[in-house]
Amino acid sequence: AYLSAYLSAYLSAYLSAYRSERGAGLRARFAQRALSQRALSERAFFRGALFQRAPFLLAALLLGASSSAVSAAPILYTVTGGSAQISVMVGGVLVGQTTSPGLSGTLTLDSSAHSVDSVNLILDPNLQLMLSAPYGGYDEITIEAASLSSAPGFGALAPPSVGSSSYTAVVGPLRVNGFWGATDSSGTNPVVSGMAIGYDVSSLTAVVHDGPAVAIDGVTLNTLNGVHYGEASDLTVLASFSVTALATPEPSSGLLAGWGLAMLAAARRRSKVRA
Repeated sequence: AYLSAYLSAYLSAYLSAYRSERGAGLRARFAQRALSQRALSERAFFRGALFQRAPFLLAALLLGASSSAVSAAPILYTVTGGSAQISVMVGGVLVGQTTSPGLSGTLTLDSSAHSVDSVNLILDPNLQLMLSAPYGGYDEITIEAASLSSAPGFGALAPPSVGSSSYTAVVGPLRVNGFWGATDSSGTNPVVSGMAIGYDVSSLTAVVHDGPAVAIDGVTLNTLNGVHYGEASDLTVLASFSVTALATPEPSSGLLAGWGLAMLAAARRRSKVRA
């Protein structure tokens, strides 16, 4: 009876201690699991918040990049307005003049470096110049097509001159390409057409105003050797360009801005759907 009572008390104490230890272990395990689940839920929350805001952040970065690209230099502009005054000189005497009412092409300008990085100016086709005196038997010259473009090695030939609202850049070399023709109003000489223009321009001076607007004076488009036409003096065709309208931005900046706006719109739609 004594042994039975002793074993019963021992077993009771053992079981009590076991239950207490097991309970403490389970509680610790439950607490650890709760902490793990809480950490996972917090991690998921922050991850979800980051993913929800990622489109807005990326869109803001793209828009910021596009705005910096627009303000950064150099910028490729499309010529959308302007004109060119064409003059014909023989022996230093003006014998003909006309104006190209339209001008197209592109210009690359660097407002921070005060430079002109590329030139591609295109005249209106079929510009007619009536000469005050016949040259080589012809009294009317037609510039059928002409463009002035940067040639290989194009760049600044001198440091720019900077003013309060403009800068002056001397750049080169350039190349004039196109075609010309001539007419004799008396009908004595046959009509000439499709004569190639291929003239190298060593340099030009461009004045770039705020806006921007660009003025280029006294560029030689072509020369005719008087000997070949029975004349004592050469004929020279000069052009002065006035670029009054330039369109921006360049395509890469527009693409960045477009992506940014598209992502903002998509992110807002997604937020509305989740709400």
